[in-house]
Amino acid sequence: MGVHPRARSYNRCAAVKKTEAKAQFGTWLAQWRCLPDQRGVQSQDLDIDRFLRWLREAHPEALQFRSTMGASNDLESWFAHATDQGWKY
Repeated sequence: MGVHPRARSYNRCAAVKKTEAKAQFGTWLAQWRCLPDQRGVQSQDLDIDRFLRWLREAHPEALQFRSTMGASNDLESWFAHATDQGWKY
């Protein structure tokens, strides 16, 4: 999977807070949806595991915020809500 060209310009070392990650989530999802292998995929068919793998590569700071349930679980919940996949959980 490729990394969006603009993703390389972010500071990979800077940790984010949960509120910052939640605010940035839509941008990260939009960047991922622009990748050739994601274009044309219906929202309900998007794969959270592929998104999280891309996010670890492109924005590792996105998975480092503190959370009671863990960053991955929060990101999965946000993903489900944003892609109308809430029925899976």
